[in-house]
Amino acid sequence: MKAFFLVLIFLMSSVSTYAESTSNDFGQISGQTKPMTVQELQMQLQVDGDVYGVDSQGNHVLFRGGEHRQWRFNGSPHFQSNWSVKVSDFPQIAIVHKWVVSPDGQIKTNIRQYDSMTPGRDDKEVKLGKLIREEDKVIKDLAPITWNAVNKDGTQLVVRFVPSIREKEDPEHDISDFPITGSHIVIFDNQGRTWTEPIDNIGSKYVAFTTFRGQIAVSYYQFPGSKKIGTAKGNVMELEPEKNLKIRFSSGTPFLPGEMSANVYGRYDSAKKTSRLSSTHIMTSNKELRFLEALGLAGTLGGTSEKISFKAYHMGVKDALVSLGRHVGKKFDLSNEVTNDDIVQMDVKDVEWTEALQFLLDEGHLESKIKKDGTVAISRKSTF
Repeated sequence: MKAFFLVLIFLMSSVSTYAESTSNDFGQISGQTKPMTVQELQMQLQVDGDVYGVDSQGNHVLFRGGEHRQWRFNGSPHFQSNWSVKVSDFPQIAIVHKWVVSPDGQIKTNIRQYDSMTPGRDDKEVKLGKLIREEDKVIKDLAPITWNAVNKDGTQLVVRFVPSIREKEDPEHDISDFPITGSHIVIFDNQGRTWTEPIDNIGSKYVAFTTFRGQIAVSYYQFPGSKKIGTAKGNVMELEPEKNLKIRFSSGTPFLPGEMSANVYGRYDSAKKTSRLSSTHIMTSNKELRFLEALGLAGTLGGTSEKISFKAYHMGVKDALVSLGRHVGKKFDLSNEVTNDDIVQMDVKDVEWTEALQFLLDEGHLESKIKKDGTVAISRKSTF
């Protein structure tokens, strides 16, 4: 009897443990399921890439290689990426992979691995070493591809390509008052090149990165000289500033809260670059005029191109703005909130007219926005 009681306790304990570690998940999809069109597949299909270290038999995961990439078709029928990974003291993994969604909806890929990959002449293309292996595959059931890339001292480095269908995204929003924020930001492109070391402490409305690859300036607000170059959502910013150049910002913290997405406006200048691969210059500002000055774009606003001297003694801010406009040949669009309540004492010499304007804006607690026609609209500063 005592033995039976002990067995009963053991069984009850086992059942309790099993119940605590088991999840019961029930789902139901109502309505009709509509087949995806090829265009929808091309818009929503993405491929994630990861590197793992496993034992020689592939039975045990030893470590994660620390590399994660994600590629999207974004409506195109194909994409190609040159992917270079160096994990610790293992040999370099150099892979060129091309993915295609055919007109009949089949997903196909060609994967080539080389013994080396380095930036080519003028940093436009990559220089590939000797071809090690090449395979063509047709994706069935959206199954992942496991690519055994390196085998060293009984440890294999495997690359996993995982295709998936992402949810349809909500319409993009213009959220011009949000700053560009992020932590541990890494910038890389579709040619397998890393642009910067990880960047922290970013939090401004306008941000520009000058790197060995060129200068990329971004904001959620369209500024003079910029155009829509991509979108931001979650921890990722996908940019295409020019044809055949796709740039990805990856952040350790979200660029935007929740499921919010936004247009990203910016400009890319390949001629403005640092002298060394490891050197990065960062310009940040919450004031558009100063940001344009830093980029050398103040001349796009019109007005005099020469440096000016300007005085405003015991003058109201509104009258001072009108006087400055006449002085530089520029008319400002002043809102009804702009008054003469604040009195300024101003005497500047040999400055850009935009710098003089910014002085008055600061004195009057005002802010400016540049319209598409180049007009400077001035209003009371809002609180973010």
